[in-house]
Amino acid sequence: MGQDTSTGGTPAVTRGATPAVATDGSPAVTIASDPAQIRRQIDQTRLELGDTVAALAVKADVKTQALERRRAAVSWSREHRMPLAAGGALVVALVVLRIVRG
Repeated sequence: MGQDTSTGGTPAVTRGATPAVATDGSPAVTIASDPAQIRRQIDQTRLELGDTVAALAVKADVKTQALERRRAAVSWSREHRMPLAAGGALVVALVVLRIVRG
């Protein structure tokens, strides 16, 4: 969607050190002519791809996210025992009062 179909939706490729912009406004791929620079670009792309995959893996791990939320909730409840106990006692008192009054 939104990509130039005249080139099959692929980014434009240029040679040289300066990146170009494809005719559809998307960033173009720059290919260096120096083999060492090409290797550095490949290494950089691999690192970026690895970071992206790792971030997606974390987002996709629903079980771990649920466990982390549970741990946070348990930790919070341990830190706030008195307010929780007071709130619970208030609820019990209201229920008993309602039962007694009928």
